[in-house]
Amino acid sequence: MNYSLKNIRTDEQGFTLVELAVVMIIIGVLIGGILKGQELITNSRVTSTISQMEALNAAYNDFFNQYNAIPGDMDDANTRIGQCGVAACVPGNGNGQVDLAPGAAIVAGEATRFFQHLLGAGYITGMDGSAAVLFGQALPTAAIGGGFGVGDSRFGGAVNFTNANMRPGVWLTQLGTPAAAIVNNGVFIPDQASRVDTKLDDGVANRGGLQSVAGLCSNAAGQYLAANTNVTCPVAYRM
Repeated sequence: MNYSLKNIRTDEQGFTLVELAVVMIIIGVLIGGILKGQELITNSRVTSTISQMEALNAAYNDFFNQYNAIPGDMDDANTRIGQCGVAACVPGNGNGQVDLAPGAAIVAGEATRFFQHLLGAGYITGMDGSAAVLFGQALPTAAIGGGFGVGDSRFGGAVNFTNANMRPGVWLTQLGTPAAAIVNNGVFIPDQASRVDTKLDDGVANRGGLQSVAGLCSNAAGQYLAANTNVTCPVAYRM
């Protein structure tokens, strides 16, 4: 039997415009849901990081009240605490400060012993206390990414922060990489850093108990540059 093309019937049809519109709407809803979910996760990590900063501040003050010494600087930590995680506690020099400027690249010394002494005394977890200057080892990790370091404005001029605006004392820093100086070595975008500053302090980047670095993160007046969505904002928190 011979068939011509015009006699062949097919049930295959293309999508109508209505069907395509429905598919595009569904795809848009799915993408919107995914983006909203990612935003919620990120916001949760920012909130968790704020809680970590508050907990580290409380740990520092409790340690000082118990031992009458600054962690990291404590000159008899090897006898009073003994074990700091996987390694024995190494004492500091007892000069009443942490011997590293806020914002400087973290190196092995009192800035790492600060967290090791807190770990050994049972005030913090989340790191093993080993000598490697890495997050999760000698330094604690942060929920937002990166981790925490420490510096002391009494030791010397702050690196990239406005030292004249920093009250004397120990400053907790949140940064992306421990081995680099803190300029643009952050994890927060400016809008997130502003949230942290507003929660813990006054919302102004260059004054008070929480500060950030001027440049891509904030302007000379201390206003956070919310339109900048690059990850550029390290912060320092007075303990």
